[in-house]
This record gives sequence, structure tokens and C-alpha cells, in this order.
Amino acid sequence: MKIFNYSTTTDFDYQTINTKINKGIYRFENNIPDKVKVELKTRPQQDETHSICLSYMDNFKLRISLKKTESHKYAMLNVCQKLEKYLKHLNKENLFFDKINSDFWKRFKLYCLTVPDPRKFKEGGVKNYFATLKF
Repeated sequence: MKIFNYSTTTDFDYQTINTKINKGIYRFENNIPDKVKVELKTRPQQDETHSICLSYMDNFKLRISLKKTESHKYAMLNVCQKLEKYLKHLNKENLFFDKINSDFWKRFKLYCLTVPDPRKFKEGGVKNYFATLKF
């Protein structure tokens, strides 16, 4: 039996390399992106007493991009497209968090149930859409 003699080199810090490899494996297995660059649109402030208003649509699109499976992304994208059609119907380009209230959701529900669409919605379908839209 032959035994190999070797000496460790000082060029590599094996502990640091192993730690980075383990962190990389953990990130890969849990589908954690390396860096998420998000630019959230804000509405211009009218005066100093108002706070910055974040875009609900940008936040929702970010949630879509963080989904692990394509089927989940596709289902959420359908909901996003329906909401964008509704905003277009209202002549709006974006939806901000401060404009979301129960009246908005009631009107969106009515729109989903009455809009002429090849795929007819019933109460259950709209309920699933709302489950997707909530946080």
C-alpha cells in the first residue's frame, strides 16, 4: 500500500472556500438569487407632508419573479395581466398602495365578473384571483 505525502499550500484558505461552497449550495437548493435588483416606482411627492407611494404593480411583478416553478409564475402572470387590463380600463398606468381600498377591490371584482372575456369568471375564479393578489 502506497501512502501519498502531501503538504497543504498557504495559497488557499480552505475554510473560507468550504464556507463559500456551502453557502452557494444552500442558495441553489433554496432558489435564493445572488442579487435581486429592484427599482420600485414612486409617485412624485406634492409636498413634504406626504410620504413616498410605492407601486403595487411593481411589487406584484417582483413576487412573480421570485416564484420557484413556471406554473406558479404563469398563474400569477394571468392575474397580473387581468389587473393591468382593469387599470387600462380605468385609464391608469400604475396602481399605488395608497389607492388600494375595499372599494377598489369591489370594483375589480365586478369588472372580473362582467367583462366580456373568452374565459368566463364565476365567484370561485375571482376568489382565486384575490387569493393570488393578497400578501
